[in-house]
Amino acid sequence: MLTLRRSQGYGSLMIWIRKIRNGLHYQDHYTPSDGSCQSNWTESAITVGGGYIWRDVYAFSAKHGRIVVGGDDRTVGSIGGYLQGGGHGPASHTFGLATDQVLEYQVVLASGELVTANVCQNIDLFTALRGGGGGTFGVVVSATIKAYKTRPVLVHQAEIVPLNTGGNGKNALLNVTAELLARFPTLLDAGFAGYVKLVQAGEQRVYQHVLVNLLESNTSAAVQHATHIMQKQAFEDLLLPLNGTSIFVKSSFQFAPTFADYTTGVGNKQDEAGSGLIMASRFFDKKSLHNQQESLLDMLHIMFSQNGTGATPSASMLDLGLIGGGKVLESAPHTSVNPAWRKTYGLVRYIDIWPDNADLREIQQIKDGVTFKKLDAMKALTPGMGAYLNEADGDNPEWKEDWFGSKYDWLESVKDKYDPEGVFWCWRCVGSEGWEEVKGGTVYGPLCKV
Repeated sequence: MLTLRRSQGYGSLMIWIRKIRNGLHYQDHYTPSDGSCQSNWTESAITVGGGYIWRDVYAFSAKHGRIVVGGDDRTVGSIGGYLQGGGHGPASHTFGLATDQVLEYQVVLASGELVTANVCQNIDLFTALRGGGGGTFGVVVSATIKAYKTRPVLVHQAEIVPLNTGGNGKNALLNVTAELLARFPTLLDAGFAGYVKLVQAGEQRVYQHVLVNLLESNTSAAVQHATHIMQKQAFEDLLLPLNGTSIFVKSSFQFAPTFADYTTGVGNKQDEAGSGLIMASRFFDKKSLHNQQESLLDMLHIMFSQNGTGATPSASMLDLGLIGGGKVLESAPHTSVNPAWRKTYGLVRYIDIWPDNADLREIQQIKDGVTFKKLDAMKALTPGMGAYLNEADGDNPEWKEDWFGSKYDWLESVKDKYDPEGVFWCWRCVGSEGWEEVKGGTVYGPLCKV
């Protein structure tokens, strides 16, 4: 993310694999590249040979009637930091994190050597690259990932707006949002997953979600059952009685015969780019969401009303990824993601955007408001959890514990083994403490050995 400054390196040589493309390859029954390694995965697999984005991989997998676990934004690179740092998407609840799907990597080490990393060769490197973060251990030029038979998808979309933009209307929307957040674990346990947004720009607030259920069959009974669960949990005793009073609700269901129909339709998403923002994230387990309406409402009030001293964001957004539960809760062997992932139901991301004309002092005030007020409000609800290292507050003073949990020291030992000279460096990645960015009053500065 731009907020982490990992895509920027003053005075450095950056390696961009976008133009390295050696094809996409499908195996109906996976066998490791060297032929001698035994794998417990014998179903379908796809090898991504270079800098392909998820749109490319989704289209290729669809030709073979398969699903892969990839990003909600189809323009994100498929084998870089997304895959190596964990990776979540609408199929994660059903199949696990994206990094759980990796069967094999081809990696160029700092020494220039091209090596294979899988369950038989360079197992420690393989494990580190499955969750320890990108830009750290080597340059991944190829990854082989699991592929699953496609499924029909039931999609639910909702939009909620207050009927007036005054304090009562905005508070009504916060109340409804807190009630929905408290009910989402039940929907996750029933197979729904997806993304929720609460956006504020000026006096306007709007709630939106796109939730999907990857059904095991396309029978009318399966569709009706999933539809009934959504209606019961979200609408019958919550939204319908309020619709037309303090809020206005739009709701619709869509059926996609295959996952590909979803990703090229409603799920054809591309996030807007922008650098004038600060983000913080936090993992929420089931107990921090389920029936916690009052605590969640208190958190929302802090997020959307308490800013840094003397500074006001031009826009704010809470983005809840309902991408946990299900298979995400199952610990996959040879992975190094933050252990908090294995308790996660929702990933809450909060974003403040500063005005285009904000000066450095105002920008810092907005950043401090996120780091020391809004992130702290999330932490208060989630003791012992953590944050997603790819979507986090780069100024979080507890970044090492929050992003990596108990895995950091082991990951650092792997870093020292495969990159002893510290050739690969990125902001607050494993082993980054060996270097210091000397800014001298500027935004960026040279790296110097500590």
